[in-house]
Amino acid sequence: EPASGMTVTQWLHQLLGIMVEQQASDLLISVGAPPSLKTPKGLMPLGRQPLSSSQVRSLVLNAVPEKQRERFQE
Repeated sequence: EPASGMTVTQWLHQLLGIMVEQQASDLLISVGAPPSLKTPKGLMPLGRQPLSSSQVRSLVLNAVPEKQRERFQE
């Protein structure tokens, strides 16, 4: 879950920064599970708080180009 007062964009940048630090190849975002990284050592959950559908939607919409957002909103 993002820190208090943090925007979704800031939260996504934080997650991507951790991804780079941990040399992860993938950021896994799924409803009902905390964000996780796929690292050379295996899966690494980022916290314990499971993501809600609205959090996943916000993260995905902030990560994709505007032209592709329409496909996710259908």
